[in-house]
Amino acid sequence: MCLQELKTKHSITILREIVKTVKHYGFPKKIRSDNEHCFTSGLLKLSLKLLSIKKQTTDIACPWQNSRIERCFGTFKQKWRQITFDPYYQLQIQLNIYQTWYNMIRPHSNLDGRTPAEVFNNKQPHGKAKFVTAWDGVLSGYYFPD
Repeated sequence: MCLQELKTKHSITILREIVKTVKHYGFPKKIRSDNEHCFTSGLLKLSLKLLSIKKQTTDIACPWQNSRIERCFGTFKQKWRQITFDPYYQLQIQLNIYQTWYNMIRPHSNLDGRTPAEVFNNKQPHGKAKFVTAWDGVLSGYYFPD
């Protein structure tokens, strides 16, 4: 999972981020989104078709069909509301901190208590765990370095 601050929600901006993500992680078989226009534009549909990426769109007013990302954002909002940030904080830095915590530290019950990083890399935690904390203790847990 990647969280990226976008300056605009235009289709071309989203497409650029998809291309950067594909360069880093490889081609997905499909991408699922809701029905917001920036995700259903002709440009994005055509581009995904040319990249051989299947486009899935959830039914209107059915956020549970995008349950994984909805859970991620729900957890993010719940944690974010607990903190008062300096007015000069950098959003992307805070997103990176949350992304690391969510993917590498926070165990997920639907992954049998493993983190997404452990599942994605097919590795079990080993070695001595380190307790880590961020956002004044709101994000915390045990990290197993490689």
